[in-house]
Amino acid sequence: MTEGAPAARGRWGTVFRQVGLGAAVTAGALVLGAAIPLGPLLRDDYVLDDVVRVVALDVRDFGVEKGTERLRFELASRGLEDHVRADDCTVEQSARGIDVRCAWEVILDVKVVERRLPIRFASQAHVTPSGDLRG
Repeated sequence: MTEGAPAARGRWGTVFRQVGLGAAVTAGALVLGAAIPLGPLLRDDYVLDDVVRVVALDVRDFGVEKGTERLRFELASRGLEDHVRADDCTVEQSARGIDVRCAWEVILDVKVVERRLPIRFASQAHVTPSGDLRG
């Protein structure tokens, strides 16, 4: 090392700390800005995971028609209709079992970076031919 190295490292260390602090504040603001609108969407996705399981079991016990009715009821009663419609879901019964799938998308406006980001969510449940719930 040369004699000037510690002084140079000190100057650059200060610059990196200042830039690092600014980057950390910016990243924190971006994360917070994204987390606020994402919170309700993540909650809805979590609730929808439960809905598809309930619907799959209803299809197993009462048939596709009753399961589809239950799907519409659950979407409405749990306040999911703002993001998910029954048309966003499929209810299928075959020799391989029962599959219930819902997929939906929202466009999130991130004003800080002036971008529109599509965010996709999906939930699925499967009931085996023997009647066991998976998913």
